[in-house]
Amino acid sequence: MISLKVTNSHCPGCSLLCGVQMIEREGLLDVEFMKDCDINSGKLCRFGIELARYYGELQTSALAGGREVSYEEAVTLAAKALSSSRGAGVALCTGDATTEELYALSLFADAAGLATTLGLGHHMHAVGLEAFHKTVTHPDVLDHAQMIVLVDIDPAYQYPLLARRLMLVREQGTTIVSIGPEKEHLSFYTDARYPCHPSRTVDALRAFVEHAMPHALYVVPCGMYGDAALTAQVNNICAATSSRALFVTDFANVRGGLALGMESLSHGIDGLVASIEAGDVTSLVLVESPLFSSYLDDARFWAACETLDALVVLQSHRCEAYPPNAIVLPLPPFYQRKGTLRNVCNRRLVLSGEAEGAVAVLRDLGAAMGHGLSPFDAVAKEARSLCDAWYETVATFTPVELPPQAGVEGPCHRYVPNPYLVRGMPNPRSKRVGLDLYAVAKGKERYVIREDVAEDVVFAYEKDPRYTLPLQPYE
Repeated sequence: MISLKVTNSHCPGCSLLCGVQMIEREGLLDVEFMKDCDINSGKLCRFGIELARYYGELQTSALAGGREVSYEEAVTLAAKALSSSRGAGVALCTGDATTEELYALSLFADAAGLATTLGLGHHMHAVGLEAFHKTVTHPDVLDHAQMIVLVDIDPAYQYPLLARRLMLVREQGTTIVSIGPEKEHLSFYTDARYPCHPSRTVDALRAFVEHAMPHALYVVPCGMYGDAALTAQVNNICAATSSRALFVTDFANVRGGLALGMESLSHGIDGLVASIEAGDVTSLVLVESPLFSSYLDDARFWAACETLDALVVLQSHRCEAYPPNAIVLPLPPFYQRKGTLRNVCNRRLVLSGEAEGAVAVLRDLGAAMGHGLSPFDAVAKEARSLCDAWYETVATFTPVELPPQAGVEGPCHRYVPNPYLVRGMPNPRSKRVGLDLYAVAKGKERYVIREDVAEDVVFAYEKDPRYTLPLQPYE
């Protein structure tokens, strides 16, 4: 008799949250397409297809000071370190957690006196939370938009299922344009392309809107590496017209975190690192945020974390190494957890796992620090109520002052994240390199493209020294 267990789940690769079915059979894990999920219509990008590999690299043991310890000892050490920290603390979750886990983290942070963040403080500070309320309620809104404007985003590499949907709606008559550094391969699903240097994207947007449809849909990346100036400019365009915005993020359930008020910092992760380096932040709780091996400047992040009084990591995906002062508490994989999610369209999705995940770990950690946490069902009820109330608020785009744009003049180096890269998984790193490096890159790499891109921008696939698999384009 074959033992078979099927779990209905959603792919944590990005905020689209495509439906998948995880199949456990005789100790092996496989992925099946969820044919009845209208988010992805039964399709998956390569990351979704390779979820079994992602889930196969689990953090299964508790660690303290680089050595394996019992779970109970790790909880005790973590509670002691957090309680004795001499300054301010921050709880960070980049998004790969259920709404219930995020709410439990918020409650834990309040009791422990920690600020909370999703790593998107620079975007929230630029436009305010109101611009993210119910901006788009269903992916079908793409089907009904007369014009879609892609702003400094490359769906083919970052959100492949979004690119697939764009190709379909274009066949139905939707006009799709792209504004940003590159353009050649975007011709497969765009009608017009306006290549520009990153430092001039805001100006290009300002010029474009003068002859654009007044009710367009703007798609703009809103992640750790996203430019807050572009977020603000799109917000201002929507405030002046009847247009709407779809802010796309790199991690799962970021919307759930926003609905729960998880973003209390005015800066992103770079700002957080600077605060740690300055001694303003002395304790850090990381939940499903494997930045030691995936952040663009991970060496700087690691060095900053080494100076902390307390570094507590709740993690399901195994990192190659952790700072020596890290106390690591393992979590079950994403698909095994129970709870709900909110995707980029604010739809409530349900996971059919059985594990409480970070809710249980934070309850144990809170108890060791002298404060309690409600049972899972009570946490779930409160979290759902807060998310539903947030969802019912209509988006308000209020004109804001533009922050300085992240792009620099002259040759530049730009990072293009995708589901593999933001999780430190072995796959090609997509980057744009400066002209001074182009000749070197061209001599060493087969996948260097110089034609048909914006002036002063070079797009290249380079092999990261940490990764060992052969180069291949991300599909």
